[in-house]
Amino acid sequence: MGSVTLDIEELAGFELLTLQVVAETGKYALTLGVDDGDDYDVKVFCGDKNRGGIMHIQGDAVAGSAICSNFEIVVEIFKQLFDSGGVSSALMN
Repeated sequence: MGSVTLDIEELAGFELLTLQVVAETGKYALTLGVDDGDDYDVKVFCGDKNRGGIMHIQGDAVAGSAICSNFEIVVEIFKQLFDSGGVSSALMN
């Protein structure tokens, strides 16, 4: 159980990125905040669209479809952010 927040400043010009992962017993809720100077957009993990309902991670209510249960995908999201400065819209949007 825990959380990790990664802030990246001055990536791709002004853009500021904040990736947060909140974890509890094999469940991961991921958010990516993108500040381009004009707008602040929050992207969430695109999980199983068939998983409905609400799940709780560390006391926070999270849509079941936004929960990742595969740690390898969490690692891939961090890797994409480090390698390219962004995360595929297939994983987060």
